[in-house]
Amino acid sequence: MKNYPLALTLALTVVLSACSEKDGHDVQPLTAVASAAAIANADELVYDMTGQHEAQPHGVPSSYDWAQGPRIGMGNRPYHSNGTAFRAIIPWGQIYETVEGNPASNVRVQIRGMKAYIRLKSTHAWTLLYNTSDFGGAQYREDFANDNNQPAAPRDESGNGGGLSVKTGGGYNYHFWPKSGRADINPDDIEGVFTTFEARLILDNPSGPDQRSTARYIASGGADYWLDKTAEWNNFLTNGDCAMGKFKNVTASWRSFSMHTITPAANIKNIPPPGVGTTSTGTAPVADGLYTLTPACGPGVRLDLPAGNTTPGTPLHTWTANGLNPQKWWVERQADGSYRLSSALDRTLVLDVVNGADALRTDVHTWPWSGHPAQRWDLVAVGNGLYKLKPRCAPALCLDVENANPNAGGNLWLWEDNGNAAQHWRLLPTSPE
Repeated sequence: MKNYPLALTLALTVVLSACSEKDGHDVQPLTAVASAAAIANADELVYDMTGQHEAQPHGVPSSYDWAQGPRIGMGNRPYHSNGTAFRAIIPWGQIYETVEGNPASNVRVQIRGMKAYIRLKSTHAWTLLYNTSDFGGAQYREDFANDNNQPAAPRDESGNGGGLSVKTGGGYNYHFWPKSGRADINPDDIEGVFTTFEARLILDNPSGPDQRSTARYIASGGADYWLDKTAEWNNFLTNGDCAMGKFKNVTASWRSFSMHTITPAANIKNIPPPGVGTTSTGTAPVADGLYTLTPACGPGVRLDLPAGNTTPGTPLHTWTANGLNPQKWWVERQADGSYRLSSALDRTLVLDVVNGADALRTDVHTWPWSGHPAQRWDLVAVGNGLYKLKPRCAPALCLDVENANPNAGGNLWLWEDNGNAAQHWRLLPTSPE
């Protein structure tokens, strides 16, 4: 395979003590509380294996076949090109700075709840192989050149939600895997592979500044096949890549990072792993919290309060993502199932349809909360982690970026529900400045 991914399999050579000696250092995994990863629904798993990464990993050459998006390697057929069968598997995860670099020195990435399942051909059922927050790991050079690595400095987070936390950068990522090592598989009885773990941003020094809103960390997960449970690395003769999921932004709220080998990716919705919801459309509960809103027609822009103007009646628009509070919105579910979206700058100001109109081209602005239907929004899942925002005062219309403008300065108004990317929004958890 071109640019064999990540040398992830190299990292796994330190799972066993003999392999730790090969790498010239001892990895000291931390024992932590196991926790199941939270997966919203099967649409999120489709998203994790399609399209491009949410951000590019720092120090990874663009020529690498995993630099731009998720992809499947051996998938469900763990055989070397020379015909050798691989009879063991291990999941992994990795943490990178984004290509822009990470300016937040007081932020760590907490990880927990790694699960891995195999779907068997013989039973057409998912079998659990791993459910752990007990990890080994090391810092590897971002491009994995020459298997260059160094010990990491993980911190036990068993008293803070489980797992461990790390800081990484300076030309190195953090690559991790279950401390328990590899699991046996039957190479001729694999119909699918699924892995997932959770990650979030926490403070390095809780008494220091909260820099999570400016942190630029991404994570992804995957799995590797091995000749057997004890084979040492031998220039890719004893191991092979299964698949790798999408790099996604790590935020202040727990988020899942998953990979699967079902093709096409949308078919995962027909055979979801245990714990994954199959319902992906309709009014979807979204956890209360602070979010940025990104239109699918313009992934580089956000729903924005112009110049941070907190005067009631300020029209809203899209603007280049900058991580500042004018682009952050409190999303809170109301008793009737609708949502209130209020500005991080002033929570009394909410997303409001001008004059409560139900006509096309009606603009959207901020206005003090009154509970009027013009301020109550239904969040309707449309797949791939995206939502339509439909005001209760005009249920046939959607929040829309005028003319699907992908650039900064796009006007926001109501338009008929037509399924256009200008009406589909991605809500990403964030934290205040």
